[in-house]
Amino acid sequence: MTLLRFSLCLSLGVCLWMGVSTRAEAQRSLNDLTGAWQLFVDDYLVESSTNVKRVYHAFEKHAGNPVMKADKPWEGRNIYVYGTVLPEESGKGYRMWYHGLPEKKGDDPYRLLYATSKDGVSWEKPSLGIIEYEGSKDNNIYIRRNPRDHIQSVIHTPWESSPQRQYMMMNWSIDGYYLTWSPDGIHWTDVPNNPVLTKGGDVGNFCWDPRTKQYYGYVKMGSVVRDLKRRSVAFTSTGDPLQWPDPELIIEPDEIDDRWATPPARTQFYGFCAFPYETMYLGFLWLYRSYPTPADPEGYMDGVIYVELATSRDGKRWDRIAPAEDGLRPAIIPLGAEGAWDSGMIFTTNHPLVEKDQIRLYYGGCVGTHYAPSKDWVSSVGLATLRKDGFASLDAKGTIGMVTTKALVGYKGKLHVNFRSHDPAGWLRVEVLDKEGRVLPGYGIAECVPLNGDYPNAAVRWRNEDALPKSESPIRLRMHISDGALYSFMAGEKTSLFATAD
Repeated sequence: MTLLRFSLCLSLGVCLWMGVSTRAEAQRSLNDLTGAWQLFVDDYLVESSTNVKRVYHAFEKHAGNPVMKADKPWEGRNIYVYGTVLPEESGKGYRMWYHGLPEKKGDDPYRLLYATSKDGVSWEKPSLGIIEYEGSKDNNIYIRRNPRDHIQSVIHTPWESSPQRQYMMMNWSIDGYYLTWSPDGIHWTDVPNNPVLTKGGDVGNFCWDPRTKQYYGYVKMGSVVRDLKRRSVAFTSTGDPLQWPDPELIIEPDEIDDRWATPPARTQFYGFCAFPYETMYLGFLWLYRSYPTPADPEGYMDGVIYVELATSRDGKRWDRIAPAEDGLRPAIIPLGAEGAWDSGMIFTTNHPLVEKDQIRLYYGGCVGTHYAPSKDWVSSVGLATLRKDGFASLDAKGTIGMVTTKALVGYKGKLHVNFRSHDPAGWLRVEVLDKEGRVLPGYGIAECVPLNGDYPNAAVRWRNEDALPKSESPIRLRMHISDGALYSFMAGEKTSLFATAD
């Protein structure tokens, strides 16, 4: 992976955003997944390591999937989350803004739909009384401009002073991306100058970054890579959602993506869901493996779609994860077995949800491939879960592994780790070093109380110390791992600056 090395993350807008008053805490968006944890999905803070291996972890699909199926006339046979799931503002239950497809491909009567759930598994489709369908408003359609409305990114915006602007939505309509506001996430009012973004393709996902106070957009853009036409990813950002700069191409398929293919088969990127997460950025890349068929000899239109992970430290420059032993990058949500409800295509919400020690991700699955006949298309919504910060871990097996961080500035208070032993004998110990790498008195491996077991959030203690040194000097951390997996760490719930020393 490319190592992003800069001395002050604050200067590039990737410092941790934390509320400093009751009012600021009240303004935290329901979309906000930022926090104090440093993940080991990349080597950003790793100075050196021995006898450890980075292991990527896929989401675990819910045993009762799909959790929601198309069962209304206005949904046809196909629903999926080209959209957003958020917790209720009260914290009791969930809300889903999802997408319906027509019974017959080509008719394009897309629907933007709304559902609620108390437990996130059993979903209800309330009668909203807003949009008429076949003479009745007894349905859960919440907005309808034209037949091409789809792929909605809903953002909770409690910092907006107007009661009518507590939710914002960006979605593709017939001629670009439309901006609309809502007081409740159900009743929406378009801005007068729509579309606010006309460049880029019809698949785009948007998010809010509470650290930079910018809206980010990741939209589909055509490009030519190794002489083949592709769908790729472009980026745009703004502080004013009424005005968006033209998107800039940022991610194209590389040689690793095409290792499976013989031209004209190719890999494309159908979409990209990217979002701030803890102290960095994560992205769900929709990998589209397209291949020639009798209906499309060019090999551009038909194929399967699944999801891979990408990582970033600024939201614009992205690293792809390392290939597995088969030479290909592993899926973070793989396709289902042949004939399964999610065996043809998978799409995700624009970001997951984090609940205590678990990540919830809703996704749309389809039996058919992208350009399959309409009779082969049946789409539903599923749920997948992952350990908190569990996208990747540094693992040691059979021998003691060691990970030493770069010199760190601003780390104080209790040191917390997300760690799991592989077996009953596995453990984690941590040493604290000065900037030059010398062990600080009282913080050596012999003084550290070993952690043994499964700890999504455990405080590290030493014999006579239960917190990091109070000194302002930079420190390094050296983690010793025996038959275990280290996912992430943080220092102090209110630590607000994470930086590497020059």
